[in-house]
Amino acid sequence: MKTFNFVHLHVHSHYSLEDGIASVDELVGRAAELGMEALALTDHNSLGGAVAFTQACRRHSIKPILGAELDVPPLSVRVRGDVYFRLLFLVADPHGYENLVKLITIAQSNRTSAIFPITADVLAEYATGLVVLAGGRASELYYLLDHGNELEADAHLAHLVRIFGSENVFVELQDFGQPRDAKVNALLAGLARHRALRLVATNDVHYVRPDDAICHDLLKGEPAPQTLPITPPSRCITTRHLATAAEMSAKFASFPEALSATIDIADRCNFKLALNRDRFPVHEFCRGFDADAFLGDLTFREIHHRFPETTPEIKLRLDEEFQAIRELSLARYFLFLWEIAQFCRSQGIVLGAGRSELLSSLTAYTLGITQVNPLEFKFRPPTFSANQALTQAIEIEVPLRHVPAVLAHLQETFGRHRCCWAGAYEKMKKEDQLRRKIAEWYGCRPKDLERPSAEIVARLEGSPLPPLQELFPAHVNEVQLPHPAVTAYLMQRLGQRFSHLRQLQDELVVSGESLDRLVPRISVNGDEVSQMDAAALSALGIPRLVVVHSDMLDILDKASELVRAEENPRFDPQRIPLDDDDTYALFGRGATTGLGPFNSITLKSLLRRQRPTTFMGLFKVKTNDPTNQADIQTHVAHCLIAYRCAYIKAHYPLSFMTALLSHYLINRLPLEIPLREARQMGLRVLPPHINRSVYEFSIENRAIRMGLGMIYGVGRKVYAEIERARRGREFTDLHDLCQRTEPSLVKSDVLANLIKAGALDCFEMSRAQMLRLVEEHGKLLRKSDSASLFDSVGENAGIAELVPPEEPELPLAHRLQLEVAATGITISQDLMECYRDEIRRCRAISPRQLSRRMVRSERYVVGFVDHIEEESPLAEKGDQVLIDLEGYVVTMPTRLAAHFAPVLSSKQPVMLGGQVDCRGDEVFLRAMSAFTLPMIAEMGAKVLALELNLANEDSRTLRMLARIAGQYRGGKTTLRIQNSPPGALSRFLHFLVERTHVFFCPPFYDALRKLLPEKCIRIVPAPDTDPMLLHVLEPTVFPKPERNNLGASD
Repeated sequence: MKTFNFVHLHVHSHYSLEDGIASVDELVGRAAELGMEALALTDHNSLGGAVAFTQACRRHSIKPILGAELDVPPLSVRVRGDVYFRLLFLVADPHGYENLVKLITIAQSNRTSAIFPITADVLAEYATGLVVLAGGRASELYYLLDHGNELEADAHLAHLVRIFGSENVFVELQDFGQPRDAKVNALLAGLARHRALRLVATNDVHYVRPDDAICHDLLKGEPAPQTLPITPPSRCITTRHLATAAEMSAKFASFPEALSATIDIADRCNFKLALNRDRFPVHEFCRGFDADAFLGDLTFREIHHRFPETTPEIKLRLDEEFQAIRELSLARYFLFLWEIAQFCRSQGIVLGAGRSELLSSLTAYTLGITQVNPLEFKFRPPTFSANQALTQAIEIEVPLRHVPAVLAHLQETFGRHRCCWAGAYEKMKKEDQLRRKIAEWYGCRPKDLERPSAEIVARLEGSPLPPLQELFPAHVNEVQLPHPAVTAYLMQRLGQRFSHLRQLQDELVVSGESLDRLVPRISVNGDEVSQMDAAALSALGIPRLVVVHSDMLDILDKASELVRAEENPRFDPQRIPLDDDDTYALFGRGATTGLGPFNSITLKSLLRRQRPTTFMGLFKVKTNDPTNQADIQTHVAHCLIAYRCAYIKAHYPLSFMTALLSHYLINRLPLEIPLREARQMGLRVLPPHINRSVYEFSIENRAIRMGLGMIYGVGRKVYAEIERARRGREFTDLHDLCQRTEPSLVKSDVLANLIKAGALDCFEMSRAQMLRLVEEHGKLLRKSDSASLFDSVGENAGIAELVPPEEPELPLAHRLQLEVAATGITISQDLMECYRDEIRRCRAISPRQLSRRMVRSERYVVGFVDHIEEESPLAEKGDQVLIDLEGYVVTMPTRLAAHFAPVLSSKQPVMLGGQVDCRGDEVFLRAMSAFTLPMIAEMGAKVLALELNLANEDSRTLRMLARIAGQYRGGKTTLRIQNSPPGALSRFLHFLVERTHVFFCPPFYDALRKLLPEKCIRIVPAPDTDPMLLHVLEPTVFPKPERNNLGASD
């Protein structure tokens, strides 16, 4: 450190989430450019960047010095109030690193505005190996001197010396060009001489170049300037950038000893962070066993439970795997997974079939780590990578809701201080949030911010980000704010920094060494979360347990729990037989809604055609190419979990559908499809109930009870408040509900949605009455009052006046609209039931009624479109799309699907018209038209007349016309005949047809077009008819309007 006369010892990166700007790579890269031989990283309450910083310094041959700036409470009795100061710590040796890790963990646990876990006693306990810098702008020492408390400042410094020792306490000087800096620095120098302490100069670095001072000002909430200097040489004095040695020498010309002290401190800090160590957790073996021996003995004991007979093939396969496991030191990896599998089985937690190369391992199958016999499916022996499993993420398949239980078990097994939740640093993802923050700082609205030129945008998108001054011509010295180029620079610069550390709900840290010596943790909602991310942990050699959760596994877990609670207490999904006829019959019907791997309409169709009766047959349907070795393991694993779910669906449909609906609710998936299938399966579905519903769907009296969580606005916190209030006593009326719940949680809009969804139908008022009360008297309902809502006597005059308003009950159509507005679905009645009359008049059928006797005939089928597959091996000639109509196949030409896209994408029931066809045993519809049932109802009401030109037609045409009119009679549409054929019979038929009012609908219109040329038919609509409706019906006659209303809810 003799060739350089200054080292930056107070440096923040973007791991200082509050106000750090630069990344560690930028800081170290700039230090290398300046020829610096050492550099410190001292983020706010964090060692999150320590590993990345160490790696970057080693790449650039720079000595890394680790440290942190911690929040500490005031040590002086003269400081009052809920304030905190900052103290800078540098790591001198391994003990110092361990102590700093402990201090940060303590500082980040249970922190509130009034309570600081780091006290003077805590500092004294963990003082060894740390160098302290006191006197920076945010320190208590600076505060006391700035406020004229020199005696208290001296006492404070003496206190630090007693804790850390005089050789480890340095007085920090900072100078940002303000008068008070010079005054306080002079006082600090005097105190240092008095206490025989050394001075040290720092620049409190938060960014690399002076340009980024504006970013720091924004983050700190400093007032936005009216103008921004672009190239002022004097500005470097006031900024917290990574200053050159010359700049620091100029700043502290009066304190040359403060510059040389940085070199001495850097020489003292010789701690090297140990990377790439083996820190895999060690299993507690029996005496006389090592990992390999214990694994061998365990496998030998377990193999008799898996196989009735140990064949030579099994012995050879295990010998080959054991040899690879010994050579690659993977025994601890297998024992770790076995420990977790044992725990899950003991707690009834459903495990997945297995992951990656382990599915090919007979050892993993024998130990119960995986659930697929690799010999049965002729999997090749696994190919393990040397030590990869010990340093990379370890994957297990466990339902997400059981991850806390797995963590608790690991902490109990390996030690609480060796396991915690993993975390990930995230950037501010939403550009509009950042734009609002910048506009707020400027003091304007986001829409008032001008967009930068394309040239500026292109330059800022390059890497590395150019300095701010390069965005302006050389002659520009300052710009007025807000300026589009400056705004764009702020967006790009701040968008690259970390905004927060997020707890990963599916990832755990499990270390063979105490994390108290390696990794600081922060507290997130009471959980300990690693302050170092995945890359840092891997570099340290600390493995992570990644929980790979799938929808199917979560559903299987929840369904199994319900089966045990409601139907079969001894049920074990791992003991489900693979030869169950009812399960294969379910697959053969294509009833695979909720069975993820088989949920596509393509696979439903293949299942109906091939009707598998064995697991291998099911597997072949899934793969369509069982020789594809690359994917075979994954396909088998997916098929196994899907089969187990299908078994529950076939034998315990109530439990399965309840679990499926809960899964859809939790993941905010559309509930229409599983609800419709539950009803078609003959299961009763009860509406939400304020006193009986839980958050999710539940089983009640052999029926499915809808959960309160499906109602918009009822999140976990709102439900918890409702559950708290009703515990011990049910709600009796609307006033009771309002009185016993917290208004800040159960707000008026939540009350309105509860009413609309029918959750309050148990009260003695109609929905209309309750909605009006909430709308007009919401505040009065919340008043504390002991009387009932409808007391007419007593002292409660305000409440007594709230008699139930005279409101008629809402008609069914209006109730359904309100239910959709509150939940997204209809509850009182299936939406299809609202259109039974239109379905009957159109002579339409459900897809379940299609049969082989209808093949080659024209049919109209009604139902809900579940999804559309644009690419499928079943599509003919590549110009067809497959439509999933309630689980049944409908094909449609691509060009027609594009024309009817608003219909097919709506949530309304639809009617598809076309020709019935079949492939093997499967009957399907080749659709050529599509209309929603609300559209059909509107057609019947809005088409006033049809003008039919019968020129060149004879009486036979008129006779057919009379027959068609008779089939669709009973509507509002009149038929006007022009150029009727001559003759008495024709005149009679003419009279008969024009007297008939028909129900205009697509089947009727299609029948007319088969009888007459299109040019001879003219539609006469009502003036207020939706133009899009007419365009979809007859695109060649009615042009497409600019606005499309067909996808809107009716």
